[in-house]
Amino acid sequence: MPTHHNVDRYFIDNEAVLKEWASKEWDGIYGTQHRVFFVKEGILNKKFIEASYGHISSIEFSRIRPKERIIGSIICFVSALFIFIFFGHYLYDFGYFRGLNNYILGGISFLVFFGFVFLIWFIIGIKKFMIHVNGRKPIVVSKELSDLIKYVRMKSIIL
Repeated sequence: MPTHHNVDRYFIDNEAVLKEWASKEWDGIYGTQHRVFFVKEGILNKKFIEASYGHISSIEFSRIRPKERIIGSIICFVSALFIFIFFGHYLYDFGYFRGLNNYILGGISFLVFFGFVFLIWFIIGIKKFMIHVNGRKPIVVSKELSDLIKYVRMKSIIL
């Protein structure tokens, strides 16, 4: 019998894996008669989430905007401002296109460009499904797992 990332040790009487999925975010997603298991194997630890179909309150399709993107944008803009404030006097002392000025203007342009890229990337977001489970943060799965969402909805309606 396959171990299914060792989720079978958490099974109750007569419970078995009926469907399996894999995605970028999760190494294994397993649907049984009573619950769905989400497993992510890390280098040092293992993330394991179990959600009973009766505890799933809703499923939402929305755009996720990772906060790391807006933080990266802010860091780029602040770094560009820092360079302009502390090294901007070279722009006036040595002329516009001499020596160090090209490197300063290039660095500022580079940071401002990537700041706008991160900002636009944040605004666009990622389309994901969010499975809301009572008593915990939503579980996020990619839109490619629409058959998982259909399976969970079907099982939630039956229970």
